[in-house]
Amino acid sequence: MAIPAVVLGLGVNGLGVVRALGRHGVPVVGVHQRDEEAGRFSRYCRAVTVSPPARDRRAFLTELIALGSRRERPVLFPTSDEYVQILSDFREELSPVFRFNIPDAKTLEMIITKHGTHTLAERYGMPIPATGYPQTAEDVRELAGRFRFPCLVKPVDTFSVQFPQEAKNAVLSSALTLEQFYSRYPSLLGRTVVQEIIRGGDGAVFMCAAYFDAHSQVRGFHIGRKIRQYPPDYGITSLGESVYVEELEHLTVKFLQAVGYRGLIGVEYVQDRSTGAMYLLEMNARSIYYNRLPTDCGVNLAYLAYRDAIGAVYERPVRQREGVRWLDFLHDLGSFATTRRQGPTAWSAWLGSVIGARSFAYYDPRDLKPFGFSLMRAAALIIGKIRARVFGRKGGGR
Repeated sequence: MAIPAVVLGLGVNGLGVVRALGRHGVPVVGVHQRDEEAGRFSRYCRAVTVSPPARDRRAFLTELIALGSRRERPVLFPTSDEYVQILSDFREELSPVFRFNIPDAKTLEMIITKHGTHTLAERYGMPIPATGYPQTAEDVRELAGRFRFPCLVKPVDTFSVQFPQEAKNAVLSSALTLEQFYSRYPSLLGRTVVQEIIRGGDGAVFMCAAYFDAHSQVRGFHIGRKIRQYPPDYGITSLGESVYVEELEHLTVKFLQAVGYRGLIGVEYVQDRSTGAMYLLEMNARSIYYNRLPTDCGVNLAYLAYRDAIGAVYERPVRQREGVRWLDFLHDLGSFATTRRQGPTAWSAWLGSVIGARSFAYYDPRDLKPFGFSLMRAAALIIGKIRARVFGRKGGGR
């Protein structure tokens, strides 16, 4: 029997990893915490529930080790920054039970935090947008005086900082709104990054996804472009496309080998529409959110990582197929609805871009249950919003 894999997280990212491994006959155990994780319904994994690490990391670790101990040293795949941090913090306890390939603790800490990422970029000469890390109100005033606007405020990491209204970031249009933001949320001082916005936005954001072995040799590489995001311009990918850019592959490989990187990674860039220059935005030391796209383009990064972990003979992947589109329908509908409120957008053009998709966040004709679950959940959300509007209006008229 093949050596099993354990996938931590069964959202869109985890579901993509589960399918990428399961189709090759790898027995997969999927670990989840929340009911909304659609990957728990996949035919390619056995789903188990564990204690949320945010509540009790030690309880989570104990349950995870017990899960791995019942199997032949499984290959471990984290699909969120929080899980990656746990692997790094407890690597000595997890290594005897699991196989996994991640960078050394110092490098990983710098990649997980926005401050560390930009320190690495500056050290190795990578172009990055102007960035500040305000610790005090005085720091905010200093940034307000020298930054160009609009600017973006982001948490220093994706799991330990509670952002207002559960947003991913905040776009601020002026020096005044920047100062007002931190005046309203003083607890975010020292826990957020302020970054000038490069004139790129949807259609000009590129993601390099790769796997590097223990010797920092690249074993698989894919480049995609974010056609649309939700929220528009600064959110998660809702419609992406496979597109090869030689400059980005050379730039990324040179940088990561200089760092001594190992494992799965996603590196995001934005292209300045006025100059054509590329700027590093962020890195994630794990599989990317839309990892199904590289797999459907012939570059199965999760399976390459699995084979490397078990010591299998390296098989060079074929070059990625270009022009393949990946779709997260509900988020893309939200992106379209948002931009449509800002100006006329043709329904026919949007539908044309959606119909052209051949890779999907949830849909798979060989694994339909996660897709069915996503439809039911989407319907429940839409019905809930309609009811809130209807009853809200009735209540307002009393």
